[in-house]
Amino acid sequence: MKPEAELLLFGQQWDRAMEANDAAIIGEFMSDDWVIVGTEGGITSKADFLEAISSGDLTHNRMDSDETRIKVYDNTAVVTSRGTSAGEYKGQPFHLYEWSTSMFIKQGEKWSCVLTMLTPAINGSADIGDAPTNIQSNTKFKSGYSNVNGLKMYYEIYGQGKPLVLLHGGGSTIQTTFGRVIPQLARNRQIIGVELQAHGRTNDRDTPLSFEQDADDVAALLNDLKIPKADFMGFSNGGTTALQIAIRHPQLVDKLVLASALTRRGGAPSQFWDFMKQASLDNMPQQLKDAYGEVAPTGNLQVMHDKCAQRMVEFNDISDELIRSVKAPTLIVIGDADVMSPEHAVEMHRLIPGSQLAIIPGGHGKYIGEIMTIGSSWKESDFIVPMIEEFLDKT
Repeated sequence: MKPEAELLLFGQQWDRAMEANDAAIIGEFMSDDWVIVGTEGGITSKADFLEAISSGDLTHNRMDSDETRIKVYDNTAVVTSRGTSAGEYKGQPFHLYEWSTSMFIKQGEKWSCVLTMLTPAINGSADIGDAPTNIQSNTKFKSGYSNVNGLKMYYEIYGQGKPLVLLHGGGSTIQTTFGRVIPQLARNRQIIGVELQAHGRTNDRDTPLSFEQDADDVAALLNDLKIPKADFMGFSNGGTTALQIAIRHPQLVDKLVLASALTRRGGAPSQFWDFMKQASLDNMPQQLKDAYGEVAPTGNLQVMHDKCAQRMVEFNDISDELIRSVKAPTLIVIGDADVMSPEHAVEMHRLIPGSQLAIIPGGHGKYIGEIMTIGSSWKESDFIVPMIEEFLDKT
């Protein structure tokens, strides 16, 4: 196994040990002189950290990463990851979204972590007080589940202000689709990320996937959250779902961003449909498989994959009449090298009254940092958040 793969597996196993709150196993991942440096500069030793876990003062119920960068230098490595940790410290709940940078050394066949440093990943305010890591995150982050239509639907809420609902692509999670742009979007508005049926942390039910049902599920979630109206941004399959929300539940929609959304079979090349007929789990992108495994270790990836593929095999065109019925101000976004053709986006633009169209250089979702489109280095200016915000803010 290559060192990068070893370290990625190491991190996943460490996260699972943290969620199990097993101090003995957690300690095996650390060198004897390991320390953690919190966002406020406080330093906590291995002994003090493990004592807080052993005593029950510090517990975790969630540890996951939406991006990891690994650099190996012989028997030394630096691993930087961004993700979420959630749990309780002395009875007080916390949800943190932050960068962690860890230094590893390899002795014999074993990697050990010698140093971890934490940095906030988003603006806002959240605090778990005097936790032994001195962890503070500059975000208001909340997650939960809602019982809707036979599902326990998972959601995350960031920031404050007017609600913007984010709907991920097929086979994806909140973070694989939107993880790079959530920090920017949450600076000025409330972000509600949703994981749809069989995706990520949301369970499955004994029904096929459909865009119409996804739309109804999201509508029920917003009702449960007591959100009467919101902006919506959907990517790829999530864009088709967002369009169905505007068609089926127009009272919920203020503004609509349709990013690489498909409305008819003619909008994608024949090779795409041929691929879907022969889709197999072996051909599913590894980034998406890894992301699913991180957040749903007891889930059924095969079922999710097969249901997603079957939905596309049976994809039915949305009629011109229904598309013309959309009254919400709409921004249509597509890459010039996208799965969907520019002609398809232009046709949708002509059907939705008063809509705006943006064709951006790049592939499927590169303009928002979708996980399969970016490398190990990227910057906020690579993404179209300013364009999205200008559209959403325009009165």
